[in-house]
Amino acid sequence: MLTMHIACWLGCLLVAQATGTEAVTREAPKPKIIFWHLAPGDGASPEFTSKMETALRKFFDKQRGDELMKGMAMDSLLLVDGNEKYLRCGTGTTCLAGLGKTAEVGLVISGALSVVDELSQLELVLINADEQKRIATARISTKGLPKTEQMLELEVAMFDPDRYVGALELSSAVADAEVFVDGKQVGMTPLVGPLANLSAGDHELEVKKLGHQTFSRRVHVPVGKTVQVVALLPDADYLRPKEYVPFYEEWPFWTTAGTGLAATAVAVFLHRDASILQDNADLKESLHWRDWQAEQDAADSRYLQAYILYGVGGAGLLAAGLIAIFDIALNAPPPESDQAGSEPSPAPSLHLWPDGRGASAVWRF
Repeated sequence: MLTMHIACWLGCLLVAQATGTEAVTREAPKPKIIFWHLAPGDGASPEFTSKMETALRKFFDKQRGDELMKGMAMDSLLLVDGNEKYLRCGTGTTCLAGLGKTAEVGLVISGALSVVDELSQLELVLINADEQKRIATARISTKGLPKTEQMLELEVAMFDPDRYVGALELSSAVADAEVFVDGKQVGMTPLVGPLANLSAGDHELEVKKLGHQTFSRRVHVPVGKTVQVVALLPDADYLRPKEYVPFYEEWPFWTTAGTGLAATAVAVFLHRDASILQDNADLKESLHWRDWQAEQDAADSRYLQAYILYGVGGAGLLAAGLIAIFDIALNAPPPESDQAGSEPSPAPSLHLWPDGRGASAVWRF
């Protein structure tokens, strides 16, 4: 009987020892995701960036700790010579994919933080290391550290990106305005229904039309919900493109050209009168008349008046010519291509001479 008890005790001891050995030697599950250091951007100090990163890491560890690489294990990667380059990854896909392969994880979370007008703007990215592909991007704006609901949205974006979508419903009283989301045109007003399947988070919304002030706003799209935006585009006549008016329909050209022609015509008349007075003065001088000098003074006065008006007329005609040349060179619309069988439309054009010494204006009829 005693022998049987001893045998049972030894058997239990061996089973317990084998079980304990198996528990000790069993490996912990490998992490799937590494949450890398945030990169400080414009206006964000390294201290505040570290504070933001600590808050995010603490929240993610609490929610998804079994999927994340621990902080000490992550920082141990920097002890390997050459791995310090990964501190400069920021949100670069290729660099972060290389970090994921080095850390032997499939997914990498990283981001950048900037502060503009006391508003923290955080961007997180999720990178597939094996495919070197960005899976998700999340942007939020907050004063100080993110609120709990913003943290929850970031968790969805980084750990369940397929659910990180929302919708934007836009209404505007101005029709045919272009709608841009993050710089990409998505339609014209009025939009039929909301813009569905937008990635959640912050987006840059722009609505613009010629002759109206541009509507521009940063819009936050909540996860699984629709945000409604009313775009106001007040009239702005100064923004409307002015219709091209050719120089020959504007008063400056005709004023300068008319002044030049009138002054030149008067100058020709005075020059002719001066020539007659000069002939009379020469004749009287040859006959030794006493008043020949008075006749000569009158001729000189007429010549002076004529030369002054020649200058005025030349300046007026030159100004009119410059107005025409600059108008043709700078403001004239490009001539439309003539259709087969249609009459060519009148169009001015300016041609520079090959030697660069001048230019010629051509009017086609």
